[in-house]
Amino acid sequence: MPKSYAPEALTLDYLTNEEGQYLGRKRIRFVRQFRGLTQTELAEKSGLSADENGRIRISQYENGTRVPRK
Repeated sequence: MPKSYAPEALTLDYLTNEEGQYLGRKRIRFVRQFRGLTQTELAEKSGLSADENGRIRISQYENGTRVPRK
């Protein structure tokens, strides 16, 4: 079986480097697009609200204007 570059779950450990620096914005977008999800679908699957607020938060994570909490 080929190695998957998209993890089953995006954990904060996956989104940070060894020094704890946040690297997730590009990874979140890559995995979301790799799985064929919209920002709204990812928000819903992540436990955020499935309305416009959830989509906006995912957009902020992808653009680096907001960092997800643990």
